[in-house]
Amino acid sequence: MGPLRDGWLLIYEDQRSAPDDHLQGKLCLVMTADQRVLCRTVVRGRQPGGWDLLTATLEQELDVELVWAEPVTMILPYEPTADEAALLGTVS
Repeated sequence: MGPLRDGWLLIYEDQRSAPDDHLQGKLCLVMTADQRVLCRTVVRGRQPGGWDLLTATLEQELDVELVWAEPVTMILPYEPTADEAALLGTVS
C-alpha cells in the first residue's frame, strides 16, 4: 500500500459492515468474497455490488465482491528498536 510498511498498525472499528457509499475513495480494510483481507482504497465498481480496490504498488482489482469493509481511522508507523535498526544497518 504505497508508503505503508510491514509492522505498521492500521486502526479501524471492527464492525465488519457491508460496504456502502460512505466508503467511496477511503482507505479501508476489506474482506473479499474469496476470504482475502486487504488494505485498499475503495471506489464503486461498474458491476452491481462490485468495488474497485486501488493501490499504489500492486495491480488494481476491479469489480470485486466484498463481504465487509471498514475505513482505516489511524495508521501508526512501526518504530524499530535500536537493536533492530542496527541489524538493518540504519544506525551508524
